[in-house]
Amino acid sequence: MGNETFKKRQKEVARQEKRKKKAAQRMERRSERTDVGKPLPGEDPQKTHRNW
Repeated sequence: MGNETFKKRQKEVARQEKRKKKAAQRMERRSERTDVGKPLPGEDPQKTHRNW
């Protein structure tokens, strides 16, 4: 009986770790997505898309 409890606990810990990793990845993607479209301070948003 103790072995089953231990396995169940290990499974739950693994599930929690996976959840934390996914949340961290989600936050990282969200911060990257919001940073991409922002012009730098002092830049004119109309002039940021230049054709070289």
